Amino acid sequence: RLGWLDLPATMRPRADELVELARRAWADGYRQAAVLGMGGSSLAPELFGDLARGGLAVREDEARLRVRVLDSTHPDAVRAFSEWATADRTLFIVSSKSGTTTEPLAYHAAMAEHATAGDFIAITDPGTPLAELAREQGFRAVVDAPPDVGGRYSALTVFGLLPAALAGIDIAALLDRAAAMAERCRLTATE
Repeated sequence: RLGWLDLPATMRPRADELVELARRAWADGYRQAAVLGMGGSSLAPELFGDLARGGLAVREDEARLRVRVLDSTHPDAVRAFSEWATADRTLFIVSSKSGTTTEPLAYHAAMAEHATAGDFIAITDPGTPLAELAREQGFRAVVDAPPDVGGRYSALTVFGLLPAALAGIDIAALLDRAAAMAERCRLTATE
């Protein structure tokens, strides 16, 4: 469960894959992304969406979707989010490490009333029930998360990085800066 310690290095090779998913979504006409998550799978995407809206750390290309997060089960919040999500072409990200988290699966069921399976991406650990559901239903993609990283530490995994890429954040630069900071922390700890 300590895979988070090396995430800047281990996730760097996946940066191009995630940016390509974002660019293809833009090219296919998506203009907003809805992250359907709870807890660890929703906190970093919310932060990255806010950063991108503020114009911080964005890539040079135009492939930037508006990213919002649904992480409330209150009926009014779900209803308002559904109205927002159906107002424009939306890519839905069902985000659950275990693939069994009740809330994201319920959000998926609610949003699936307004969207096709091809409008969904699943982010989950390999082999979870969510991964199986996504493949059976024909989701746009299934993005495997590193199983050795707990949900609370997932900001620099695909749980945070894919929404960041969708929002237009330069995730390669983000990971490079995180690696530099990790190295500085190691040097400081050994002094």
